Amino acid sequence: MRSRSLTASIGVITTLAAALSAHAASPAALCARLGTSDRLRALPVALVPAAVRIFRLGAMPAAQVERSTVFRCFDHRVLLCNEGANLSCGKANGRRDLPAASAWCARHPGSSFIPMYLTGHDTIYAWRCAGARAATGAPRWRVDARGFIASHWRRMGKTVPAARSLAPPLDHTIIKQNRVRDPENASVSHSTEH
Repeated sequence: MRSRSLTASIGVITTLAAALSAHAASPAALCARLGTSDRLRALPVALVPAAVRIFRLGAMPAAQVERSTVFRCFDHRVLLCNEGANLSCGKANGRRDLPAASAWCARHPGSSFIPMYLTGHDTIYAWRCAGARAATGAPRWRVDARGFIASHWRRMGKTVPAARSLAPPLDHTIIKQNRVRDPENASVSHSTEH
């Protein structure tokens, strides 16, 4: 009976140690193991300096950077997102029928916009009222292969460039509404091209 109790205790301790080890694993090690996971995870304190550098958040207190930044795994790499000023780190909303937008248009027919507090900051569309009916315009954001707004996510180890000269678009470069997304560093620059 005593050996059963000892065996059970060892099993519990081993399970707890494995759980603590998995929790303490670095995001890089976790993503190397998982490959791709859509689960948003809290930013470890050790990665706050990297998030400050990547998103240029030098003026933001470290505790706020930690609270407002998450990571996920994509193709064995760590991607970071900082919610910042109303950015959505969750999955993008591609719906074209939003009851709150329809209600706005019923009260504001012909409005050239629908406030984002009604459409949500996760919508990929610019919304307006076509008469008393809510209507979407062209997508404002590109969605990545996993359903997230691509420009909100940055690959760990890459910094947002201060300025970039824009060469003619290549196959891997996407220009949409004056925004250029370079998949190599998952950053967004503004384009003067139309």
